[in-house]
Amino acid sequence: MPIIYEFSNSSNWQFVGQQTLTASVNNQEGIETFSPISDTAFPIALESPIIAVSATAFEEQETWNYAGKVFQRIFTGVTVGGSFDSYVDSQSVFFKKVNVIRFNQLNSSYALTFRPPRWVTSVTYRVFVYDGPIVDTIDQKLDQILNRLPGVP
Repeated sequence: MPIIYEFSNSSNWQFVGQQTLTASVNNQEGIETFSPISDTAFPIALESPIIAVSATAFEEQETWNYAGKVFQRIFTGVTVGGSFDSYVDSQSVFFKKVNVIRFNQLNSSYALTFRPPRWVTSVTYRVFVYDGPIVDTIDQKLDQILNRLPGVP
């Protein structure tokens, strides 16, 4: 394996926040309906390319597995306003799991947007960033090879 992480060490994960999204409920003539939750931006910009997301839902059913999608958004500078304007990657999120997600490091920081399933009326996403060591064994091997070559400083 070329890259080694220490995911199992809990001190390598930092909780950055949680977001609860709730659908709007309409009650007309005694019939209750709801409008699905729209895509919602997470309010904190992130720098670590590795995050963990856990999801819980209000009145979560045992058969529910899919908890929606999380999108990585970056700032391109193409639009006016200085916001994270481009969706570049997405990953599925599942209930009953800690979802470890590795995004490409395209910019120094990026934002998240959550898209819950249409049938969920209230969902909470908890976000953690990995700030532990990342050991690239390929770089280590290359350094060892360079050190063995004659005349290489």
